Amino acid sequence: MMKCKKWMSLIAVFLLMAAAAPWAPARAQTLQKVQEKGTLAVAVFASVKPISFVDPQSGQIVGFVPDLIGLYAKDLGVKIEFLNYDWAGLFPALLTGKVDVVAANVTTTIPRTATLGLAGFWLVTGGHAAVLAGSPYHTLEDLNKKGVVVGTGRGSAYVGLWERDFPNSTVKQLATTADTVQALLTKRIDAIIGDELTLLSGTSGHEKEITILAEIYTPQTYSFVTRPDDFQMQNSLNIFFQMIKLTGEYQALYKKWFGHDWQPQMVGY
Repeated sequence: MMKCKKWMSLIAVFLLMAAAAPWAPARAQTLQKVQEKGTLAVAVFASVKPISFVDPQSGQIVGFVPDLIGLYAKDLGVKIEFLNYDWAGLFPALLTGKVDVVAANVTTTIPRTATLGLAGFWLVTGGHAAVLAGSPYHTLEDLNKKGVVVGTGRGSAYVGLWERDFPNSTVKQLATTADTVQALLTKRIDAIIGDELTLLSGTSGHEKEITILAEIYTPQTYSFVTRPDDFQMQNSLNIFFQMIKLTGEYQALYKKWFGHDWQPQMVGY
């Protein structure tokens, strides 16, 4: 009986201490904060036509992605603020709270889900390699040789993928798509690896000097990015993309920027 009273007393003390502890209130979700301040801060990578780029005449950030996230902000009833970063700065800006979401051509990968919230798969595309016209590289396997240097964007998902699948070559990371194109033209690298849209945009004007290999390296989807614990924002974006494909708004923007009709893919995106 004495032992029972002793344990009851200890439990009572613990409960009193717990009640007095300065528990932190639950952190407000991003969407709630966005609606309170009336502005959605969006990190973009405005370097790839027609996905996201700076209009040379107006100086405004335009493209398929700005239109998509702009439509999302309109549905939320808030204004939008674009902040343009180089690729390496996108995720740090999000994780340190400088922006609310990243709207860019971010490749969806399983490793990224460990540290980022991936949502709103907004495009299906595929990875390709670009080489100099007349080079001895005609297939992806031709690039898997000692001494071959393949360039891609700093922080790109292709770094790990290429090193895994083509270990005999070397991957060199460069800051921008323009840097990789210049490195290829000046023969500092032997090839560029990237998604098809980025390569088409980056090599525009150099079609006679650069060839994009027809072989698809890997099919992929693009995602918008939230903080990893921001499930409300992730769910909101997923619902948004489902809705605009039902209403036809996605199809209209796709045709505006790509010049042809959108065709649903087997994965439903």
